[in-house]
Amino acid sequence: YAFYNCNKLKGVEIKTGTTSISEYAFKGCSSLEKFSAYAVSRIGNNSFENCSSLKSFTTSGSVLSGTFGVENYAFANCSALETVSIYEGVDYIGDRVFSGCVNLTTANVRARPFVFVWDVFPSRGFIFILARMPGLNCSLHPQVEYSM
Repeated sequence: YAFYNCNKLKGVEIKTGTTSISEYAFKGCSSLEKFSAYAVSRIGNNSFENCSSLKSFTTSGSVLSGTFGVENYAFANCSALETVSIYEGVDYIGDRVFSGCVNLTTANVRARPFVFVWDVFPSRGFIFILARMPGLNCSLHPQVEYSM
């Protein structure tokens, strides 16, 4: 709940020292437009839910050990979200991560083999670019284009 409903927060850049974004950390930050972080290994449940002005989310750098997950409802109802870039080594994406992200057009995820669970994607289609995904079942969502 670190910045929960902090309506004046417009941008966040985390260069080093943070490996996890906790549950509800930025939930309801209605003015947050851009978020970038280096070497984050966990994006917690509901961490950016209802950030209605969030347009871009980027992580960079590698997670050296452990698992990297984007947990349930992490970006739910981020209606302005257009681009998500998550690098490197995603192991899993939780339920309804992008539910209600009606403007999401591009999600770039460099991933280890992992499993998508139901309703990860919004109801409208968008381009989802995946890397290092051996054995991916491309019938997961008929409205999504996959590029290997």
